[in-house]
Amino acid sequence: MVARDSQGRIYREGHKFVPANSNEQSKLYRFKISDPLTHTRTTCYVATHRCEVTEYQAPTKFVPRSPGPFDNGKRVLTRESLGNDVIDGINVTGSRETLTINAGVVGNSQPLVTTREFWYSPDLQVNLSITRKDPRDGTQVIHVSELSRSDPDPALFKVPDGYVIEGSKPAKPNN
Repeated sequence: MVARDSQGRIYREGHKFVPANSNEQSKLYRFKISDPLTHTRTTCYVATHRCEVTEYQAPTKFVPRSPGPFDNGKRVLTRESLGNDVIDGINVTGSRETLTINAGVVGNSQPLVTTREFWYSPDLQVNLSITRKDPRDGTQVIHVSELSRSDPDPALFKVPDGYVIEGSKPAKPNN
């Protein structure tokens, strides 16, 4: 689960991966609370009930890598538009990145080709669907579901009782 409130705070859960064809439930192993107002990120681990607070600077702009060769020509990135679509009533813009890793770069005897397909909502400023295809890892598909535009429960942005906070860094004043 990921939640963002009107103050810009973000709550993000980390779950263990399970095989797609199993009945095993994915288990929560950590959650993070990022607060752009206090400039802190609190990472809490469920198994130990411990949290670490570190400095956090909210990104102001995402700039994707420019298409073309990089890593001294060992890798080449291409990007193509997939046009516009609608997912769950929300307008999205699609793009596909293809990364080619030349033979011999990572122990591969042939060029290695991976793709990432993104369906981005300009209104929400988030990808609603991502598909990654990599011959080393298989296919991973991530879809946003149960989307709500209302503010989440404020309790999500507080460390639960029973957790110990360690290694806290003082927040910088908001300039």
